[in-house]
Amino acid sequence: MLDLDIRTLFIVSISVTLVLGFLLLFTWYQNRQIRALGWWSFSHFVMCAGAGLLGARGYIPDVLSIDIANALLLFSCGLAWGGARLFDERSVPVSGVLAGPILWMIASQLPLMSESINARIMFSSAIISVYAIGTGCEIWRGRVQEPLMSRWPLSVTFFVHGAVYALRIWLVFAFPVAAGATYYSVAWFSIIGLESLLFLIVASFMILAMAKERSELVHKTNAMLDPLTNIPNRRAFLDAAMRRMRQRSRNPEPVTALLFDLDHFKSINDRFGHSVGDEVLRIFTAKAAAEFRSTDIMGRLGGEEFGALLFGAGEGTAVGTAERIRRALMVA
Repeated sequence: MLDLDIRTLFIVSISVTLVLGFLLLFTWYQNRQIRALGWWSFSHFVMCAGAGLLGARGYIPDVLSIDIANALLLFSCGLAWGGARLFDERSVPVSGVLAGPILWMIASQLPLMSESINARIMFSSAIISVYAIGTGCEIWRGRVQEPLMSRWPLSVTFFVHGAVYALRIWLVFAFPVAAGATYYSVAWFSIIGLESLLFLIVASFMILAMAKERSELVHKTNAMLDPLTNIPNRRAFLDAAMRRMRQRSRNPEPVTALLFDLDHFKSINDRFGHSVGDEVLRIFTAKAAAEFRSTDIMGRLGGEEFGALLFGAGEGTAVGTAERIRRALMVA
């Protein structure tokens, strides 16, 4: 069986975590819109501080190597959970981020916790497991609004990590740590430490992949939208129309095309300026979009020209829709 030196593993883990933290920080610096990267980066740095204090047990006071060290590790887990919520623009309750370290600091004052390393391991493992599974749930939860492929393996990575720390609780029951022993003397601790190192590496690179995937999706979406009216541009409209028409070939249904050309639009720009003309286009888009169904396609073809495809609608329905749009503009 491979003999892992726990002290060496500690040093390697801290070094790798530090490097990954700077990698996330650099990525966040390049893309400030994804604020979660900053949280995850800070989480890595806090974890390094906590692991460093934990590994120095015996050389520094126990209040630093036990109480503060574990509080920092749990705080880093809370930051990771908060980053997962922030990634999907959800609020981050401070109580959730600080619940773990606060519970630890309170519990560490109890005689049972201060006298038993097994109790400390089980309590901290339970909190880490809850945070890890909670983080995986937050990442998984966002797939409905933003179906990024990277969410799947990243969620699984957090779920597995949470399960491993839940298993750690059982290991304490099955192979309790002797009183006065340190982490370095625990036979199974090296396996848990190796899993934590692999988890940090995989999770960090999956986070980077997820951030990259989001950036690419944003750029692709922006390239397909008209920046003024926020509806599909000519290219996106034609692409969507071709896809729907191919589907129609398998399931025939009536389809009607509408073309809009705003009269006297050039004179509006000449008399009142382009800012007023832009506002006219936005008003038209809003009024027209309100009359279309979710199955219809509308796009800006260029200038003051717009087009729409109404699927499952005959000529009468299309004429009625166009007339409602015309009347809505008359009172705008």
